[in-house]
Amino acid sequence: MSIRLLQLAVTLTAATLTACVCGPKKQEPAPAPAPMAVKTEAPPPAPKGKCPPTAMEDGKTVVSLAYPTGNEATSVLCLQKVAPAQVTAGETFSYELRITNLTSDPISNITINDRLPSGFSMASATPPATSDSSWKIAKLGPGETQKITITGMAGADGKLTNCADLSIDNSVCVETAVNTPKVQITKEGPDAVLACDPINYKIVVTNTGTGTARDLVVTDTLPDGLVTMDGQNSITANIAELAGGASQEITATVKATKTGSFSNSASVAGAGGVAAGSNTVTTVVTKPALALDVSCPGKTYLGKKFCYTVTVTNNGDGVSRGTTVSAVVPSGTSFVSASEGGTNAGGNVTWSAGDLAPGASKSMEFCVSADTLGPKQTGATASGYCADAVKADCATMVEGIPAILVEVIDIEDPIQVGNQETYEIVITNQGTANDTSIKVVCGIEDQLEYVSSVDPSGKPGAVDGKSITFEAHPSIAPKAKIKYVVKVKAIGTGDTRFKVTVTSDQLTRPVEETEATNLYD
Repeated sequence: MSIRLLQLAVTLTAATLTACVCGPKKQEPAPAPAPMAVKTEAPPPAPKGKCPPTAMEDGKTVVSLAYPTGNEATSVLCLQKVAPAQVTAGETFSYELRITNLTSDPISNITINDRLPSGFSMASATPPATSDSSWKIAKLGPGETQKITITGMAGADGKLTNCADLSIDNSVCVETAVNTPKVQITKEGPDAVLACDPINYKIVVTNTGTGTARDLVVTDTLPDGLVTMDGQNSITANIAELAGGASQEITATVKATKTGSFSNSASVAGAGGVAAGSNTVTTVVTKPALALDVSCPGKTYLGKKFCYTVTVTNNGDGVSRGTTVSAVVPSGTSFVSASEGGTNAGGNVTWSAGDLAPGASKSMEFCVSADTLGPKQTGATASGYCADAVKADCATMVEGIPAILVEVIDIEDPIQVGNQETYEIVITNQGTANDTSIKVVCGIEDQLEYVSSVDPSGKPGAVDGKSITFEAHPSIAPKAKIKYVVKVKAIGTGDTRFKVTVTSDQLTRPVEETEATNLYD
């Protein structure tokens, strides 16, 4: 037996709102429920969806209801049931539930409960029911329609009347973000510097929280021995706002007033009690300290080559970078050579000693020849980056040396007994210094007899037997000569000798010269 008409009733529930439509006859709208609380600041948005009245559609009955007021203009959802006007018992058929968002905003947490009538057996549903014959729609966009298709069969003749309940989460909600700022601070700096180098610090403040940190003050109190470039004892910086996840970098330059190891950390504090401390940074400040030594011979002689040795040593605890050494070529000398790549320019010998590590030394030498007599002093200096300049000197006395040449000549040789012989004594200073207090003593043998003598000043010598002694001559200049003359008489025959002995202040032992003369009858 066919079921001539399947009447579907729709029940929408919000609080206790229920509407049931039975039969094809159009039902009058139910009285509107008490209005829900709505915002009064602005009119409700224009609906995006439509809720057409109850009608027939392709032989199917369409029952509609605007929820919650029954009026499309003031409602948020439209629920429709679309079912065949009649079906055959025992045959499978389907009907639809359509839910439409009438607003311009998404609606969440919609629940539809389709109360199945007795005599109807549900075979399937698309989408599947959440539980039994209930469906949950998590979110329905503006103007969006979602369909639920239910398939089943009627077991016997009669009428199938079922109703659907609709509910939504109609709470009015406002969100207020609760955020918590949390700061973190790190500090970076060099491990070691020279005392002349600036010390550059990098301080980074990071907001690791979710809220904006405000009125942050960064403080870095410097240890004794470090000051800012303008002489302050601490570093401070202000950060008005720092958003969550953001960082701000602060750079600062300080200088050392002494050497040593210096450790310090930074801190940050702000509104709401936020605060943090950084890691500790340790910087070792060192300084090179140069020492200079110059060695040279105490004495040399005119025209001779001699050398100065210059040694620079780093007695400090820091590297002396770019170390240079220079020395003066003494006046009265001529430059000869320099070791270690030294160059002579403008009377100064200069060397590049490079980087000199703590405890390291380097020696270099330059040589000159002595052109004049007297002290020859060099002054040397050494300097390097961050090392105080140092000086040293050394002097060599350039002396002359007398070189006495004694020549004795007999004017007549041989001579006959009874005649006179004249001996000329010429003393030459072949050296480079004066020879002073020159004393001459002459000795004759028995075959000769003293007659007369004269020294360079015209004075005779003193005779004592066979010895003639002259007064000391004051000085003989370099390359100068003096002459003595001694006359004797031959009183015997034979091979005789005339001996001259010369001493002076500069001679360490006497100079002797002998002249042979033949005597005959």
